[in-house]
Amino acid sequence: MDLKIIQEIKNPLFNRKEIQGIIKADFPPSRAEAAKVLSEKYSVPSDAIRVLEIKGKFGVKEFNLKATVYSTREERDKLETMSKKEKDMEAKALAPAETPKEAA
Repeated sequence: MDLKIIQEIKNPLFNRKEIQGIIKADFPPSRAEAAKVLSEKYSVPSDAIRVLEIKGKFGVKEFNLKATVYSTREERDKLETMSKKEKDMEAKALAPAETPKEAA
């Protein structure tokens, strides 16, 4: 998966970066995969990133990405309102990481 940043806007009022880019991949990336790629690029935790949209066109292996990057998860939670579906997806993503600790 290859990421090319088209536009990066620093928003000092909300203390975040607003990112627009293109991801080249064979299949559409999930929001978690896109957040992981952005977290590696900007050296922030992946839970401090909110992926707003991933759009593709039929027959093209490029996907448009819009995301906001915060420095911490607490800053993201103060400013972003998440839908019930997004909260459930985040809870599912965190749950498998916690279960091996309990089982061990």
